[in-house]
Amino acid sequence: MSINIFAFAVPFFLFFIGLEYFIGRKYRKNIHHFRESIANLNVGVAERLIDLFTASSFYFFYDYLHRHFALFQMEPSLLLWIALIIYSSYTDKKCT
Repeated sequence: MSINIFAFAVPFFLFFIGLEYFIGRKYRKNIHHFRESIANLNVGVAERLIDLFTASSFYFFYDYLHRHFALFQMEPSLLLWIALIIYSSYTDKKCT
């Protein structure tokens, strides 16, 4: 699983949006419009919500498949985790 850095970057985006707005006002440049700013923020929020619903629906779909159609059951153990780490490291290097 990779970390989505855009989720952590939102405060920086808001800071730079505000900085750009105040610099534009200082030099009397009318480059920002309130409606466009709100629309852009709404698109960002909607994108994050869609990601949340998509990820949760995939989780529940795979959980359903596993509960009803799994061929075997693996219990978590230290050896299993070590094997998964080695396998994922090996396949990652082979694919790139």
